[in-house]
Amino acid sequence: MARRERSHSQRESAAPAAKRPRPSWQIAAAIALAVFAVFARTVTFGFVRLDEDVSLYLNPHILQGLTPETILWAIRSTETGYWYPLTRLSQLLDVSMFGMNAGGHHFTNVVQHSATAAILFLVFERMTGDRWKSALAALLFALHPLRIESVAWVIERKDTLSGLFWALALAAYARYAAGRGSFGAVAAAFAAGLMSKPSVVTLPAILLLLDAWPLRRLDLGILRLLTEKIPLVAMSAVATAITIWTQHEGGATTYLQGVDTAARLANIPVAYALYLRDTVWPWRFSVLYPFENWTTLQLAGAAAMVAAISAIVLWRRHEAPFAAVGWFWFLIALLPNIGIVQAGLQSRADRFTYLGHMGLFVAVVWTLGALLGDRMRPAVLAWCGVLAMLTAIQTGVWKNTFTLFEHSLTVTPGATVLMTNLGLEYMDQGQLEKAHQWLTRAAASGPDVNTRTNVAAVLLRMEKPEEALAAADEAARRYPEADLPQVMRAAALLQLKRPQESVEAATRALAAARSDASRATHLHHRAMALHQLGKLEESEADLRRALALDETIHGARRDLANNLAIRKRYPEALTEYGLYLNKVPDDPIAQKAAAELREYLRSR
Repeated sequence: MARRERSHSQRESAAPAAKRPRPSWQIAAAIALAVFAVFARTVTFGFVRLDEDVSLYLNPHILQGLTPETILWAIRSTETGYWYPLTRLSQLLDVSMFGMNAGGHHFTNVVQHSATAAILFLVFERMTGDRWKSALAALLFALHPLRIESVAWVIERKDTLSGLFWALALAAYARYAAGRGSFGAVAAAFAAGLMSKPSVVTLPAILLLLDAWPLRRLDLGILRLLTEKIPLVAMSAVATAITIWTQHEGGATTYLQGVDTAARLANIPVAYALYLRDTVWPWRFSVLYPFENWTTLQLAGAAAMVAAISAIVLWRRHEAPFAAVGWFWFLIALLPNIGIVQAGLQSRADRFTYLGHMGLFVAVVWTLGALLGDRMRPAVLAWCGVLAMLTAIQTGVWKNTFTLFEHSLTVTPGATVLMTNLGLEYMDQGQLEKAHQWLTRAAASGPDVNTRTNVAAVLLRMEKPEEALAAADEAARRYPEADLPQVMRAAALLQLKRPQESVEAATRALAAARSDASRATHLHHRAMALHQLGKLEESEADLRRALALDETIHGARRDLANNLAIRKRYPEALTEYGLYLNKVPDDPIAQKAAAELREYLRSR
């Protein structure tokens, strides 16, 4: 009997223990790895011409990496029309770690996005207590093809970094609401987000929504909830004022001269509707969506749809508070980029959905859970799989400038900016016939001073100075106050061996220039014409003035060395060749000239 009892006890101890749920951090890690895997191919991609040239791989400050001087520059810089010092510091750190290897910069974007997805899962789970729904909402947000632009476009580090700090601010707020953390942590994460991208200004309103659901803090009184967020609202106000000022000073708002206020406001409901369409049918995106002339029926339909969804979620707010919170999160987070106050020439952009989609997918997942019960899990998991596949496929569009612009122009064929940049990229690669085709199309699609002078520039590269001069003359007649047509005239006249006229055109360009960089370029052109006239001392003076204004004009440094060598000022010439070859080490002609000068000076 005792043996039987012992045998029974042994059988009980041998029975498998109840399966314990996985720790939350393991699920968060799995989400991060899944997201990283979907976007991992971007680490093999290069830079693209759109904004990444002037803001990143041709930016003399960024190219220096992280130094005391560049840190100070990052804190002060507003040259792109925005103040985002933490994003700039992140880019500088990438240069220090990876140099200008584009793969390293892409890697950072992917890591930040993957981390944001993991943190969002932890935040949603902490706030709601629902592990499955939280994981699925985070995955839908992170794997959706509308994330491609934010992750694959290196210059959109603003999105991935600000999104990471947004998620950290939500995490800090969840701890604060539970009585386990301080409001200072929320403010610190919010401040970091504002210094990464000012679009996070809507966070105080989102926190108020979360107070209603899932935190259920409304019983504390709306006045207290509003009062505690006053510091955050003040930070938002300051960030908004800085953004409006920097965009005005940087000229970002000049793009709106051709788009009146009525058109921009009319575009708002259409933009919301198109974002919803692209959420449901995420296929064939463009890097630029120009403004379009919408019909009255289209405007009314879009406005009616947005109003109807808002009315329904408000009507059902007691039974389904998650739907109202997620929907209004989506609407509010898009407000800074919806066109009320706008900089740039886009009617909408995929990247603008980054913060709003976090809330929208909370509404979607919890609503599906209420409607489908346990059947929701496999359905949404399958949806995640489809999104991952679509994202992996469409990410390839961002491989390089050519693949991106050529694809985008099949979606938005009238985008003049894309035609222009594609033509300029072909010109940089020496494919001049293709460059001429695209730049001519751009000039026909959006004739302005830039598109017309670009045609003259490529004709000069094709050694067709007569045609280039005709194109530049036409631009000068249409835009008599602009400097670009005049400098193109100067270059064409120089090729035609008409140096005196070239000097006169470059002088007119110099008088019309509005920036030091432009003045430096025009001085360089005039110096070359003066050189052709044999006025070497005057040419030297212009070259030195050009380099004083912009030392990155390396061609001016080379021409200065040549000028000094011709005038037998050999030690000075050798010094200038050395400075030039430090920046352009692969110039065989300059290498040979410097070697010959060095040998001559040694033999004396």
